[in-house]
Amino acid sequence: LLVLVLAALAALRLGCRSWAFSALRLVTFDLDDTLWPQDPVVGRANAAMAEELRRAGAASIGADDVAAEMRAIRHSLPTKISYSELRRQGIAKVLERAGSTPSSADALAASIFEAWLRARHDAAEDLLFEGVAGALAAIRSDHPDAVVGAITNSRANPFAVPSLAPLFDFTVSGEDANIFPHRKPSPVIFEFALERAASLSGKWAASDLRGNSWVHVGDDLPNDVGAAADAGARAVWIADDGAAVGNTEGRSYSTATPEEQAKRLHAAQVARDKMAARIRSVVELAQLLRDWIAESAGNDWDPDGEQRATCAALKIDRWGAEGST
Repeated sequence: LLVLVLAALAALRLGCRSWAFSALRLVTFDLDDTLWPQDPVVGRANAAMAEELRRAGAASIGADDVAAEMRAIRHSLPTKISYSELRRQGIAKVLERAGSTPSSADALAASIFEAWLRARHDAAEDLLFEGVAGALAAIRSDHPDAVVGAITNSRANPFAVPSLAPLFDFTVSGEDANIFPHRKPSPVIFEFALERAASLSGKWAASDLRGNSWVHVGDDLPNDVGAAADAGARAVWIADDGAAVGNTEGRSYSTATPEEQAKRLHAAQVARDKMAARIRSVVELAQLLRDWIAESAGNDWDPDGEQRATCAALKIDRWGAEGST
C-alpha cells in the first residue's frame, strides 16, 4: 500500500510540474496586507484625518464617526460609489453636523481626504513588511525582462512609496475612473492590467502573458487567488498561521454588510482550491519562482486547468514541505 501511495504522489508531482512555466514575463502584486499591513496603515491615515478635522473645528468627531457616515451613505445609494468618493462624502457629512455649510464642508472634505491619502502613503513606507523591497529587487534581478505591476482595489500606490517606486512598472486600481466599478474580483481589472503590461513590454501581447508566464501574489483569497487564477495567472496566496479566510469582519473601516461578508467567505473557500502556492511573505517569492522554473523542464502550462484540478490536493507550501493544504 505504501508503495502505491508513493507512486501516486510521484505521478501527481510530475503532473503538477507539467503546468509550471519556463520564464516569468509578468508578476503582479496586491498591496494592502501583501506588501504592508493594512490596519496600521489605515489607522495612521485615520489619525491624520482626525487631526485635520480638529483643525477644521470638529474636534469631537473621529474616524469612527466618518466610517459610520460612510456605511450609511453606501447602504442608502442605489448605485455603486468609489471608496474615495464615499470617504469624501462621509467627511463632508460629519463636517456639516459640526456646523459647516454644505459648500464649505465639501471643500474641506476634499482637502482632508488628500491629507488622509498622503498619510496613508507615508505609513505604507514606514510600515513595509520586512524584506519586501529587497525581495522585489531580487525578482527584478532574476527576471530583468519581466513587467512588475500592482493590482489593488484601494487608493494605495507603490509609486507614492519611495522604497517601492523604482521597482514597479505600473499600477491599476479599482478606484481608477477607467476601471471603477470593476474592482477585484472582476475580470475587467485583471484584463486592464494585462493590456497595460503588454503595452509596457513592447514585445508581448496580453495573450502572451496570460497563463504561460504570469504570477499574481496577494493575501485575499477571492480577490487575489480565485480571481487571478480565473484570469489566467498562477495565483500565490500570502498567508500566515492566523490568516483570515477572505473577510473584513470586525474592521472598523469596512462598509460590507453581513450578507456580503458571508458571500465573501464562501468565495474564499472556493478560491483556496485555485492557488498554485502559499507563502508567508513576499520574501519567499523569489525562491519559489526559481524552483518553478527549475521544475518546468520544458513542460507546458495547462490552459484548460485539467492538471490544475488534478493537483489541487498537492500545493507547493513554502512553509517547509510540498503537500496537502
